[in-house]
Formats: sequence, structure tokens, C-alpha cells
Amino acid sequence: METLPITSFEEFKLTFGRAASREGIVHVEGMLRALGGDGERGDVFPLVHRFANNVYAREITIPAGSLVVGKIHKHGHLNVITKGRVAVVTEDGVEEFLAPHTFISKAGTKRLVFAFEETVWTTFHGTELIDPTQVEEEIICKTFADFDALQAQCGQLLEDRS
Repeated sequence: METLPITSFEEFKLTFGRAASREGIVHVEGMLRALGGDGERGDVFPLVHRFANNVYAREITIPAGSLVVGKIHKHGHLNVITKGRVAVVTEDGVEEFLAPHTFISKAGTKRLVFAFEETVWTTFHGTELIDPTQVEEEIICKTFADFDALQAQCGQLLEDRS
């Protein structure tokens, strides 16, 4: 796995700040795929799946120097960064998060994440399912077009689950 030689938030912002749009993030994801990655590879970025009382926790460990593109979640959900330091690009801009950090992600958010340090990031989702593949089908949209169609169909209900 190749790592990026970025050492500061300012350097990351200069390099990837222009990707702060849906199109920009999808473009970077396409570039990663063209280089042989898929943006969130379980073989390089280990995933841990946990289930308890209708809650699914998906934990990813992102090695230092790695660039990862997240998935588009159908609903708002909790995020907890328990270890590390990351720079994050969304269509709302560029931010830096330092563990420990907890926040709520709004429905439809897709992130471009660069890890300055090894980072452990966990998302929490309400579901009755206990198979990670089935859960992903329930909580993830594959494209922004899919999310926009779901949003048009369901409207405010997507945000109400957060």
C-alpha cells in the first residue's frame, strides 16, 4: 500500500481542498480505483463488525498516510474517532479531527479522509440485521443519484432516524 507524504492539515487542504464537492470526492474515488484501490478496502483497512441490541458498529482502522473514501449513508448516524488524527473533506468543506472525537454525520454525506496518524473510526447504525453485507445494503447508497432518489421519495424521514 502506498502512503501519501502529507504532513500538515494546511498541506492537505491545499492538495485536496478543491475536492470539497460531491463531484470532487467521487473524482478522487475514481482515481483511487484506477490506481488499484476501491477507496475503502477491507484488505488494507481492517473492519470490525459488532452487533448489540439493534445497533451495528462498524470500526475501521486507517493506517497513517492513507487516503480513504467513505460510503454514502442513507441516514444520519453517530461517528466516534477513538484514536488518531485525520483531515476530512465533505461537500461542506475541509475539517481536521483529533481523537477522541464524536459527531453526528448527516444523511447523504460522503467523505474523503486522510490519516496523519493511525486512526480508529467507528460508525453506529440502528438495524435489526446481524449480517454485515445485509446491513450495508440497508444503510448505504451506492451513488449520489441513488441517495437523491431516496431523499425525494422519503424526504425528512432520512434525517429523522439520526
